Amino acid sequence: MSLDVLTTGAGSTSLVFALVLLGLLVAFILWIPPRAARPRADATPASVPPREEPSLELPAAPNPIVALYFSAEGRISRSIYWLAQIPLIALNLVIMTIGDAMADGGLALLCFALSIAVTVASIMIGIKRCHDRDKSGWWVALSFVPLIGWIWTIVELGFLQGTVGPNRFGPDPVPA
Repeated sequence: MSLDVLTTGAGSTSLVFALVLLGLLVAFILWIPPRAARPRADATPASVPPREEPSLELPAAPNPIVALYFSAEGRISRSIYWLAQIPLIALNLVIMTIGDAMADGGLALLCFALSIAVTVASIMIGIKRCHDRDKSGWWVALSFVPLIGWIWTIVELGFLQGTVGPNRFGPDPVPA
């Protein structure tokens, strides 16, 4: 099979495939928790203070909108999920329309970069919704499977109720 199949045609499949892979890579990088310091067998005497591990945690988001779209921490309710995803879907449609109209030049590159940012934000929203359902954020990867993954995403993240009360990902986002 030739790679020409991926680069020709109406849909530009290779661009979509690259966006999906890049989005998954960014989500994976943002999701990795920092390593905990483990005591070594050849530990130094008590008189020598232990060496402090550098912190790999990102600083707190400057505002709740940035935290909502670009942080994988915590939980969100179904209503917040839809209120966050609908603008992303609309923005992505606008970006794709502009990108298709301006296939050549710098505007296409800008559309590509914006599309990556929208994809990452959508992944982060999905991860938080998975957390509300008491599932790992890795379940969001299922949304990249055509048809079955899309149906799963809509049902699991968009319609099913989250865990009542606190779970391993934080407190309940819906007040009692």
